[in-house]
Amino acid sequence: MSVDYSQQPTSYLLPTLNILPSEMSCLKNGIPILYLHNENQRIIRLDIRLKAGSFFQNKNGIATIVAKALFEGTTQHKRSEIFAIMDYQGAYMESSSGKDFASFSIYMPKQAIKEVLTVVSEVFTSAIFPEEELLLIKEQQKQSLTVNLEKTSVVAFRTFTQQIFPQHPYGTLIYPDDYDAINRDDVLAFFHNFYQAAHCRIFVAGEINDEVKELLNNSLGNIPVRNTLDIKQYSLPEPKTEKIKIPKQDAMQASICIGKRLFTRQHADWEKLNLLNMVLGGYFGSRLMSEVREKKGLAYGIHSQMKSYQVSGAFYISADVNSNKTEEAIEAVYHILTDLQHTAIDKKELTLVKNYYYGVLLRYFDGIFPLLDRYIEVNDYDLPIDYWLDFLETIKNTEADELQALAQTYFQPESMTEIIVG
Repeated sequence: MSVDYSQQPTSYLLPTLNILPSEMSCLKNGIPILYLHNENQRIIRLDIRLKAGSFFQNKNGIATIVAKALFEGTTQHKRSEIFAIMDYQGAYMESSSGKDFASFSIYMPKQAIKEVLTVVSEVFTSAIFPEEELLLIKEQQKQSLTVNLEKTSVVAFRTFTQQIFPQHPYGTLIYPDDYDAINRDDVLAFFHNFYQAAHCRIFVAGEINDEVKELLNNSLGNIPVRNTLDIKQYSLPEPKTEKIKIPKQDAMQASICIGKRLFTRQHADWEKLNLLNMVLGGYFGSRLMSEVREKKGLAYGIHSQMKSYQVSGAFYISADVNSNKTEEAIEAVYHILTDLQHTAIDKKELTLVKNYYYGVLLRYFDGIFPLLDRYIEVNDYDLPIDYWLDFLETIKNTEADELQALAQTYFQPESMTEIIVG
């Protein structure tokens, strides 16, 4: 059977989405915990999420160092012993530290949960951050950052962030020498202040029965309850809508970052603007990719993205372009932004993007662990899980004139900060 590729496929927007319900409770130390139960899932995923990101640090880099060094030793076990237990039990851990949160995701067979939770509880109650391990981690971070600062794309995004969040923790840049200023006392103080019950939320997915709940309560329920600090409040000064060029003589290409400060996921325009962003540069067939990469050959890859933090957000376009075609690429980007303001998206393109985005969101719910990510994502903003149902409905029902109005509001070229490195 031959396929006529000139004909657009039928739209298959689904009317609803079935979301596995969760159960909320609190451990004995007051930490809120969300259970996502599936009797057929024998691997348990445990997520510990703390308000302990770079927003809260008093020294550059300390939030990252604490997150990376947490499992390096306790009063009872050395690093090698901790990881030997985890490996023997078939457990795997991922950690991350961002602007707002430090996160630890631990995957384990259900039959190993008691042994693994014993270790995890021990780490969160009696981590000692041995000096030798701290020195090694600091040196690794220095070397990694030094390498990254040679990349034009990294410098462009750092500079962009600094410009849209001036005099704010979100815009504070870290440099390799900053790690030298961090000592063990600083690390212990940050751990004591922020790795505690008041800054913590826990999420668990898998086959969750009463025994598992009791084990969680008797282990992670021991994370200390301490007095919380008065967190410094920061204003958000007006972003700098400047055009900055940073020369780099040995660069093989130029990196551009064009965008602006926006808002968080809680904003009324977030969902529809995400659909508009998908049209602009959110997937391989987007306008940026089609025009700048495919038709003009000015960049190997170009995309646009929206980010939501706890107190603000950002929209930006990033690309690596031919050094001698930088201005032409930037002109093409602004032309696309202007076209979205002046011309409504035709029905064929909008239907295609809606179908694609709908499929992306459905994949986000394909399995209990991706679903747990969606619960965590909305929980960060005190939103209900039904938020995702609203998101799908918004995509389904948004019309071209609404997207054009959003482009007129948020995509004015004169409102953009522009960074060129190369």
